[in-house]
Formats: sequence, structure tokens, C-alpha cells
Amino acid sequence: SPTFTLISEYRRPRDGAWLYHVDLYRIASVEEAIGFGLEDYLDDDALILVEWPERVLPLLPEERLWIRIEMISGTKRLLRMQATGERYQALLRAFRERAFGV
Repeated sequence: SPTFTLISEYRRPRDGAWLYHVDLYRIASVEEAIGFGLEDYLDDDALILVEWPERVLPLLPEERLWIRIEMISGTKRLLRMQATGERYQALLRAFRERAFGV
């Protein structure tokens, strides 16, 4: 990701839904995140992808879907997913069923 950009905004043409890609690599504190307006992007109707979310945990909603990407090798990645809240648990169950039949 381009670490010089804190937030990249994308809008889906068919329905106008927002996706925000937030890169917090250069953010050192919750106060800094508040200072650049992160809270303004935490909208229930938007999809927010956050890199380095542990830097702003107090600002993030309790209900969320965590996807951690771990490098296994130069060509392999491991995805670890954890859902909190019924909305995200249902989303994760649906993903597992479609992707793995489980």
C-alpha cells in the first residue's frame, strides 16, 4: 500500500457504497488518528479496510471482521479471520460456506 496516503476513498458506481482504505503505518497514537479525522470515516454503511488497526483500537467499532494476512513464503499467505457481532459472524459463515463448503 502507498504508506504516504492515510485514507484512499473509493465509491462503487452501481449503488454509491463507499470503501475506505486506511493505512495507519505512520500514525503513532489514537490522538493522531482523531486529529486527521479517522472517526469521520467510521460509518456503518461503509466498508473500511484498516492496515495497522492495533494503533487505534479504542476508536474501532466492537463489532467487526478482522482479517489478518501473514506471510508464509514469498508466494504464500495465510488469512486468519475473526468476526465479532452477529452481522460479521453471519458474513464469515457465508464466506466459509461459499469458499470451502463448511
